[in-house]
Amino acid sequence: AFEESDLRRGNLHGQRAHKQLLQARRELEAALRQNGANQINRLADQAARLSAAQTQAAEKSQEQAASAEPSQNKELREQQKQLQKATEQLSHDIQQVSSLLEEDYPEASQALRSASQQADQRGMNKKQTRAGNALLYKQFEAAAKEQRDAANLLQALSQELQASAEKRRNQPVCAELWC
Repeated sequence: AFEESDLRRGNLHGQRAHKQLLQARRELEAALRQNGANQINRLADQAARLSAAQTQAAEKSQEQAASAEPSQNKELREQQKQLQKATEQLSHDIQQVSSLLEEDYPEASQALRSASQQADQRGMNKKQTRAGNALLYKQFEAAAKEQRDAANLLQALSQELQASAEKRRNQPVCAELWC
């Protein structure tokens, strides 16, 4: 049989263990939130880099439009194809991260899907395709316009992803052991 002092000591140790478990859980949740936010930030950075590259492509197309000798047609078309492939990869990556977050963080997953869908609805892929087609027919001004529009949509996507990462990072931690 246990003595009264053993029960008090056991209760104190149990309370201390409970508090430590709660603290460990909070730290784990915070680390998981941070990891999710970091994944989303990487996607946002990727979208920002693509936006900058698309802007540079638009500037090159505009330079070719002003040039008397449009000589970089193939190079510009190839660059546009690569940008379009990279944008498709970004979209795929967003879907993957969204799927990974779905079970534990449905709000973050939905925010990612929503950002990706908005970019699609605004015609990002279509604009990149039209830019490539315009370059094929040496319509450099039209290509530059579509490239600028695509760059702006990529920048908007980047900003939406960054906002999603911030929301993810700032979600409150559950204070109870089992929420």
